[in-house]
Amino acid sequence: MKFIHVSDLHLGKRVHEYSMIDDQRHILSEIVRITAESCADAVFIAGDVYDRSVPNVEAVELFDEFLTRLAGDGRAVFVIGGNHDSGERLQFGKKLMSSRRVYFAGAYDGSLPCEHIQDAYGEVNVYMLPFVRPAVVNSLLGTQTSSYDECVRAAIDAAKTDKTARNVLIAHQFVTAAGISPDRSDSETLSLGGVDNVDASAFDAFDYVALGHIHAPQRIGREEVRYCGSPIAYSFSECRRAKSVVVGEIRGKGEVDFKLVPLVPLHAMGEVKCELGELKDFLSVYPADSYMHITLTDKEKIINAIEKVREVYPNVMKLDFDNGLREKELTETSERLRQQTTEELFALFFDEQNGTPMTERQAELLRCFTEDKQ
Repeated sequence: MKFIHVSDLHLGKRVHEYSMIDDQRHILSEIVRITAESCADAVFIAGDVYDRSVPNVEAVELFDEFLTRLAGDGRAVFVIGGNHDSGERLQFGKKLMSSRRVYFAGAYDGSLPCEHIQDAYGEVNVYMLPFVRPAVVNSLLGTQTSSYDECVRAAIDAAKTDKTARNVLIAHQFVTAAGISPDRSDSETLSLGGVDNVDASAFDAFDYVALGHIHAPQRIGREEVRYCGSPIAYSFSECRRAKSVVVGEIRGKGEVDFKLVPLVPLHAMGEVKCELGELKDFLSVYPADSYMHITLTDKEKIINAIEKVREVYPNVMKLDFDNGLREKELTETSERLRQQTTEELFALFFDEQNGTPMTERQAELLRCFTEDKQ
C-alpha cells in the first residue's frame, strides 16, 4: 500500500494579516500532483485542516476542492480533527462521503474508527484518532486518566488492536520520545509544563504513525512515528526549514519505506537584517515577491521606512529596527505619558479611536467620573 502523509494545512490562516489562501491553493495543487505521480492508494490528513474552529468560506471551498481532486482516482482519503478544528463541523457528511472512500474522524466518540485497505500482502488496518483530551476520554470510556499520555493509551487500548496485523494510526497530539520533545516553531499552540505530551511508546502496536500538530517534519523515537510538518511556513521561525510531504509504502508486517518529497511554495519566506541601502543585495537569495521580516540597522531615522522597504520587497510582513533609535523613542514616549493625567490619557485614546476629539460635554462627563473614583 502506497500512501501520502500530510497535516496542518491551517486553511484560512492569516500571517501578519496577510491571507495565505492563494499560497495554500498552490501548495494543495502540488500535493495533488505528487499524490497522482506516486500512484498513492491512500492519503492521510493528520488534523488542523482549518486554522479556526469556524473556518471562513474560502477555506471550506478550498478543502472541498482538494478532497474532490484527491478522491477522483478512487483512492482512500482519511481525515482527522486537530486542536484547531471543530471536529463536529469537520466531519459533516462523513456517512455520505464514506461511499467515495473519504473517511472522517473529526471528534473522538469513544471508539477508534478503522478502515481496511487491501493490497498484494493482504489487509492494512488504518485507525483514526482525532485530537483528544483526558476529560473527553474519561467521559466516554468511564476512565480516570489525568494526563494526555494516559488518555491516548486508554483510547488505543479500547480498540483492542491486533498487534500481529499491519496497522497504521493517524493521530494529532504533542508526542515526545523518552522525554525528548520535537523541534517546534512559533506557529504551534502548545500547553505549558509538558502536561499535554504523549510518549511515542504508546504507539508500539502500529507499523506507521502519521502525526499532525508539529510544523517541522521529523521522526519521534523510531522512524515510523513521524510528523510530516505543515506544507508551508506559517511563521518566520519556520522560514529556513524545508517543507515536504511523506510518500511511503507498506509491504509486509514491519516493512515500511518512505521518502520526503519537497514542496515549493508560491512565495518564499525570509528574514534579513541590514541597512536600507543593502536590501537589494538580498534579491538573489529571496525573490522580490517573498514574504519578508526585515530589520533595518541604519543609524539615522528613515522617513516612511515601510514604503521604501516595499519598493524592494512589496510583501514585507514585519519591519523592525535595530539601531537604538526605536528604544529611545519608546523611552521618551513612555516618560511623556507618565507625566499626563488620567483625563489627558483618555482624551488621547478617544481621539485615536474615533478620529475626533471629545466634545465639551463628553469631557465634563469624564471629569465627573474620575472625581467620583477619587
